Amino acid sequence: PIRLEPAYAPAWVLLADYYIGGTFFAQGPPRELWLKAKECAQRAVAADPDFADAHTAVGYTAALSDFRWGEALGRFDTALRLNPASARTHYLRSQVLFHSGRGSEGVVSGQRAVDLDPLDALYGSVLGLCLVLLGEPARAADHAAQVLEIVPHSPTAKCVLGIGLGRQGPYQEGIKLLEEGSNEATGLFSMRSFLSWACVGAGRRDDAEKVLAGLEEKQRNRYVPPATLAVAAIGLGQWEQALTWIDKAIDERDPTLFWVTLWTETEPVRREPRYR
Repeated sequence: PIRLEPAYAPAWVLLADYYIGGTFFAQGPPRELWLKAKECAQRAVAADPDFADAHTAVGYTAALSDFRWGEALGRFDTALRLNPASARTHYLRSQVLFHSGRGSEGVVSGQRAVDLDPLDALYGSVLGLCLVLLGEPARAADHAAQVLEIVPHSPTAKCVLGIGLGRQGPYQEGIKLLEEGSNEATGLFSMRSFLSWACVGAGRRDDAEKVLAGLEEKQRNRYVPPATLAVAAIGLGQWEQALTWIDKAIDERDPTLFWVTLWTETEPVRREPRYR
């Protein structure tokens, strides 16, 4: 569509979404993908300043690539004035609220996205992930189960349900779901790291170490988000190794870093002087 009509804003937004998705699904170093996403988002706004989703894309990329949280939220306000019923805007706004430490508000915004578009598996699954971050695995599992009733084969929902069960038991069921979901979702390594936590919870430390070793092995042949390795290392109590990966995640603008910075169960590593 862009080749046929370079001023078609929705196409630029979709292309921005493609690059944004690539930062989460390990399609390459995030810094490079964020630059492409920002360019597409800015082209969308230039093409149609009244298109709400274009402002949403600009805001989201500003937040995740440059940590400009206030600017991002301002863009979301503009987008919601233009289209108050934009589920996409409410969804991405919820993520930025979480990243900037406003978790309760993030849940409200995420729930609004689900209410506006209840058939979108991503919105419901990520709302579940946010509840995991807040230390509410039971609620997270409930949301994931609801998504799976609508989209039975959603890999992300399987992983979220697995995380929820893995943090409260039954561990074996959580491990099974995490294995299935992370194997089905190519590149979604962030979910694989929670398999390490589930194995530790089940008393299977050797298997947890194999998960981390497997991620390190994959890194030799393709991009693996450093925050994923950090989360797996934290689950094993390997603080120094985790902190090395955290440094790299910050430098690379790895969007999955929020698992380390916000998740209640990673608090021990956040008490380390090097982390501060």
